[in-house]
Amino acid sequence: MIHNWRTARQQILIILLGLAAFGPALKTGFLYDDHLLIESNPYIRSWSVKNVAHDFSSGIFNDHGHLNYLRPLQTFTTRLEYGLWGLRPFGYHLTNLLLHLGNALLLREFVLIIGFSPAVALITACLFVVHPMTVEPMLMVSGRGELLGFFFTLVCLLFLLRGTRKGLFLGLAAYSVGLLSKESAIMTPVFFALSLYLKDSPSRRYRALVPLCALTLPYLWLRSHAVGNLLPGIDPAIYLRFGWMAFPKVLGTYARLILVPWNLHTDRMLPPGYFWVLYTTGLAALICWTAMRRSRWPVFCLLWYIAALLPKIPLMCLESFMCEHWVYPALLGALLPAAILIAKGLTTPSRAARFFSHALFYVLLAVWGSIAQLNVFWRGTDEKLYRSAVRYTPSIIMKENLASVLLNQGRAGEAIPWLESILRQDPDNLPAARALAAARQIVNSTSPLRK
Repeated sequence: MIHNWRTARQQILIILLGLAAFGPALKTGFLYDDHLLIESNPYIRSWSVKNVAHDFSSGIFNDHGHLNYLRPLQTFTTRLEYGLWGLRPFGYHLTNLLLHLGNALLLREFVLIIGFSPAVALITACLFVVHPMTVEPMLMVSGRGELLGFFFTLVCLLFLLRGTRKGLFLGLAAYSVGLLSKESAIMTPVFFALSLYLKDSPSRRYRALVPLCALTLPYLWLRSHAVGNLLPGIDPAIYLRFGWMAFPKVLGTYARLILVPWNLHTDRMLPPGYFWVLYTTGLAALICWTAMRRSRWPVFCLLWYIAALLPKIPLMCLESFMCEHWVYPALLGALLPAAILIAKGLTTPSRAARFFSHALFYVLLAVWGSIAQLNVFWRGTDEKLYRSAVRYTPSIIMKENLASVLLNQGRAGEAIPWLESILRQDPDNLPAARALAAARQIVNSTSPLRK
């Protein structure tokens, strides 16, 4: 009874922290890709056979643009919400928030089942639930795929780690749903293998990887049939060069943002390739250091962190940017070491060490939670979202989006500098040139001198 009450209190604490950090996002409207995936998406308007079949035979963006993704479950959930809420954003954001809270609760259970103490599990879940890197899927309903994919990844792992036939069956079912939520769920077998390694499980437990990998094959076929190859048509040498020269720096950039989540913005450009040798050498040294340690948890954390970001490489190569929400499933690999160190400090005989560990934990919760709230405020509309991005990135897409918002609001004069900036970066950008001509015509026609 005491154990159940302690568990319930910890779960309530996790939920309250998540609500405090991201509850303000419930007041947000539809942003960015939401306009395409929800507001103007005819396929979520009804449960007709044609619409449901379309979910499995076409990408989520309905062939708009050259990038597409097979995520039927995300479309299923938005179609269900459209029936409940229409085009009122509150219900859609509530679903995303509940998914994030559910992931935090599942993460606590997962950390427990792989052998860590209740204190480590609680600290990990608390840090995870308030972390500002989650702000994008809280602001943009279209970021739900990351939340759904990680939810079913954790469910799958919790079932598989039971080591029973029923657990295997339910785990495979969860993995199937996870694959239909987001492509990054394809790393679930890797996460399962890492979990078995951490627990020092007998070799027979690894047999469950066979049906997991076998289940991946029909998914790859379905995805290829619906939206094309999993990897874009890029020379394999480019992937190798990226993995050797750029990916270590990407890992370092994400690690820095996790530790100090400041200046967050949408569509962060890839870091320049200066000093890539230092990052690659540093990553190799870190891998060697963790491999030589007697403890298994550093290897688990580092490989989890790397594996969670591997599915993002094709898009990084193709588009040269990195989204903040991509790090969502990798947060465990970065936050678990911090939780282990804090929990160790809480049990040390040194009073100063205990005080420092308590202070560090509470400061992280307060600072990260505050940054999350501030980002909801700073980026809570389309204009704010794009303005926050163009402060820190030369992304043409963000400038185009900002100029489009300003033009649609009748603020042609404010749009002109952004359109001119786009054309300086890309002189052959015909849509921007046409928009600039139209904006200048509007300004000239409304000028007092013209009147």
